[in-house]
Amino acid sequence: MARCGCGRPIDIVIDDGSHYCPDVIAAFGALFPHVVPGGLYVIEDLQTSYWPGYGGSSERLGDPTTSMGFLKQLLDGLNHEEHEPPTAHRPSGTDRTLAGAHFYHNLAILDKGRNEEGTVPAWIPRRQLSAEEIAGGQWVAEQQSAQQSEADPGQDPS
Repeated sequence: MARCGCGRPIDIVIDDGSHYCPDVIAAFGALFPHVVPGGLYVIEDLQTSYWPGYGGSSERLGDPTTSMGFLKQLLDGLNHEEHEPPTAHRPSGTDRTLAGAHFYHNLAILDKGRNEEGTVPAWIPRRQLSAEEIAGGQWVAEQQSAQQSEADPGQDPS
């Protein structure tokens, strides 16, 4: 913050800087924490994420050292409450404050806000049910048991 000279919260950042992948990632790390809830972080010219001369790669598309690979990781964090098991991912400050992401050709717009609204109810299966389970109503019993557990967490539903 001292380098940008503003010393106060930021409503919008538009990163149209060097386009060099390490710089894009460093700028995000330095500035996103200072964006106010409801603010935006915009990154332009993301095509350089695919150009080796800018630290990018067209072969390693998920590489987190490229701008797009880094942004793809942010999307996993955006959905941090859905990871299975829940202990598989410890959410970072960015995970808890990245509220949305919009992608366009060579452009990303990231919404800053609260990202802790919770996951889906426990009765929604965390696995694909077989046709036999659905037809036999087994999932209904599991659903009722889960709802009972949510209603009275201290009680054994059996």
